[in-house]
Amino acid sequence: MKHRSKIKKVFCCITVLALSLVLFACGGSEDETRDVGAITMDEIQENPEDFLGEVSLTGRVGNIGSLGFTLVNEAENVHIIVEYRGSEALPDVGEMVTVDGTLLMARSCCDEAFMLSSTHFERHGE
Repeated sequence: MKHRSKIKKVFCCITVLALSLVLFACGGSEDETRDVGAITMDEIQENPEDFLGEVSLTGRVGNIGSLGFTLVNEAENVHIIVEYRGSEALPDVGEMVTVDGTLLMARSCCDEAFMLSSTHFERHGE
């Protein structure tokens, strides 16, 4: 009888553990599972760190650089560097684009900035 009792306890523990893992894997906060589509520079300006990871970001091209270009918001007080590694010609300054890529925080010795690493963007007609 003791043997069955131990087996029953082990089985119960394994069942509880398995259910916990399933619930953990299927769970997640609303922020982690939301499908926001393309977000705008104005939407991201308050808390860009909330959007770290894979995003589609729409903004105006502020300038062109050797690594890609910069997106700015309407007030031009928020800048996100786009490290572009695609084959399409870079957009023009002032052009509205949506960039698909990975948003991350880039830190150097004396500054930090948000960078969007991308291989694709879409131009918007004016």
